[in-house]
Amino acid sequence: MNSNRDIVIPFRYCDDHADRYLRWTLRSFDLHLRNVGRVVIVGDIPYWLTRDTSVAVGVPYHHYFRHKFQNLAAAMMTSIRSLGILGEFLYSGDDIFHLADYDANEIPYFRRRDAIRSAKEYWSAYDPHKDGERGYVQMMTATRSALESRGYRTVEFEGHATRLCDAAYVGEVASILADAIGDVQFEPSCLFGNVALRHDPDIPCVSRTDMKIRTMREFEKVMAERGSTYCFSIHPCMMQQPDFINAMDALYPKKSRYELW
Repeated sequence: MNSNRDIVIPFRYCDDHADRYLRWTLRSFDLHLRNVGRVVIVGDIPYWLTRDTSVAVGVPYHHYFRHKFQNLAAAMMTSIRSLGILGEFLYSGDDIFHLADYDANEIPYFRRRDAIRSAKEYWSAYDPHKDGERGYVQMMTATRSALESRGYRTVEFEGHATRLCDAAYVGEVASILADAIGDVQFEPSCLFGNVALRHDPDIPCVSRTDMKIRTMREFEKVMAERGSTYCFSIHPCMMQQPDFINAMDALYPKKSRYELW
């Protein structure tokens, strides 16, 4: 019999829609994921989070780093230490919406590619002189160099999906990157956090899911493929479209076991 697997979600009230994102995410867990242990909300704690700590736990954490990737890493390490998380757990964003039924112990792997992508492949209109993501590709390259110099094989995995991590492995990587020279990327769900590499470097991976949906047409396409599509995420611009919000409220209408109110 499979044991339950905890899910860690770094969360911050960074915009007016943060509450809605997280509720949709948790409702999608409740609808589609089996054998989930605790859902750990680390960062800002929603006022509506259930009191049942066997189901969900809030771990307060102040986001004091300037860079998003540093916040994510530090928040995750805080939750691991605070709750004594050992071994494997799932790591998710607060805007990952599940569409297919899965066992939390059998979440599929999504690999992007072995070669680092260029900025244009991440953002088609990327301008390093204007955009807040400037230096991202250089940072990812520096991260690969730091890890590979210590014998770690690095493969970029899909960041916009719930990912399998290992508490000890996260600590190992954190130690290596803490000593690295220059800016590095501690984003466990994206670059290195999939513990599958430690168990089987050649583990087969499914093609990537739709990520950062930007239009209703893209959203409708994902809805039409719900039987095969694992999960999706959205670009913030979608929250300016009332039709989209109504569709998401209809997709995840009922309060989940993670919500007190």
